[in-house]
Amino acid sequence: MEAPNEEEKENYWIEFKTKSGKIKFNVVRIQEAIGLGQRVKEHEVYVDGIKVVKETTIGYKRLHRLKLGIVDAYSVRIKIVKAKGTPLISSVGLHFDPFWNPKEDVTSKMVH
Repeated sequence: MEAPNEEEKENYWIEFKTKSGKIKFNVVRIQEAIGLGQRVKEHEVYVDGIKVVKETTIGYKRLHRLKLGIVDAYSVRIKIVKAKGTPLISSVGLHFDPFWNPKEDVTSKMVH
């Protein structure tokens, strides 16, 4: 499944693109400015246009250990699907955890 296009006005996006080479990571960190209230109700993460995470709230800090394991990507897009008002994301990070090594079949981990 590909990420929705830019014309979707009802959703909020955060997108990272590399200018040269790929980014290697296996954990996506998202944080809300929780002092102003928790606002995100549902969000998704896309890596090179493929949905890899579909979850609910973010709160102070949400770590998504990718079930795909290590990915090399040109772009990462975080889509806020539902929120109470305008979402306030304070920080996003792409991390490499050398100890995260999912043991299950990779093809069964793609979010549909």
